[in-house]
Amino acid sequence: MTSPHELWDGVLRRLGSDVPAFALAAWLRPLAAEVAGDEVRLACPSAFHLERVRVRYLPQITRAFEQESGRPMSVALAVAGADAAPSEA
Repeated sequence: MTSPHELWDGVLRRLGSDVPAFALAAWLRPLAAEVAGDEVRLACPSAFHLERVRVRYLPQITRAFEQESGRPMSVALAVAGADAAPSEA
């Protein structure tokens, strides 16, 4: 079984072929992934960061998680340390 860290690393590798290196470093590498079953929570450093990832990259991230895991995945975004409900994909 793949650990959440290994799964996220695989997703980042997949995204590396579709997303420019500067965007990957600026917007996707700072995210922290928590995986529970078929659900993924990506913690973003700020609300601005969350919104940018949601608008520009969330469909690609979701697709990459599904390809890497081999099953449908639900990806939600949240601001790191915030108690608010995550933004669903």
